[in-house]
Parts: sequence; C-alpha cells; structure tokens
Amino acid sequence: MNQEKIKNFFDSAGFSRHNGIVTEEIREGYARMSLVLGADGLNLNGVVHGGLLFSLADLSAGAGAVAYGENVTTIDGSINFIRPCTGGKITAEAEVIHKGRKTAVFSVNITNDAGKLLSHATITMFFMGKLPDELLD
Repeated sequence: MNQEKIKNFFDSAGFSRHNGIVTEEIREGYARMSLVLGADGLNLNGVVHGGLLFSLADLSAGAGAVAYGENVTTIDGSINFIRPCTGGKITAEAEVIHKGRKTAVFSVNITNDAGKLLSHATITMFFMGKLPDELLD
C-alpha cells in the first residue's frame, strides 16, 4: 500500500481542503489529522463547532481504516465533548480498537495544541471492498 498516495487522497478531498484538515500520519489502524482553528470553525458561542470536531474524528478513523487497503464508509459514531476550544491547532488521533472482517471500531482522541483533551469519539467503519489499484501501488 502506498501510504503517501492515501495521504494525498485524503488531503486533496474538497471537504478536507475546505476545512483545512491535513493528514499528518497514516498506517494500518492508525491516523493522525489536524487543522488550525479559524473563525469559520467556531459556533455562535465562539468555540469550536461540534460538527467540525466530529468530522475530524470521522476522517481520521476513515483514514486509519482505508490504510488496510479497502474502501470504507462510516456506519456508526458517537462523540463526547469535553472542553471548548477557541483557536490554535487541533489534532485527532484515531486508533483501531477492534478489527473484524467487515468492520473496524476506532477510538479517536482530539486534543488542542497544549495536548489537552477536547473530545473523544468512537467511530465504526464498514469495509466495502478493495481500493482502486492506483491507490495501492
């Protein structure tokens, strides 16, 4: 599997680009992604929007699952918001806690630039079949 191609695949997606989400590391069962929080990522209370945090968790779990060489889709997810954030770098670290033949469950911790936990998510991915050859070579 070509990890650099998978990284570029995620980084070039319109949603990732639009939200400034960057893939820092990816390997089977693990991914780390980050973004620098700007005014567009804040809710009406002036703190990071929960939907942005969930999206970051979902993307990082998906990247860790895709690194197994299969296309995936999210079938379940939950998130706990622990502390607010008003700016700076936000990092999501997704790690597989169970991998079966058809699904993988990821634990995702999202931290601020001081390493403080902002939220924790559990995301379940469904394996849909082999990735296209151009992403695997």
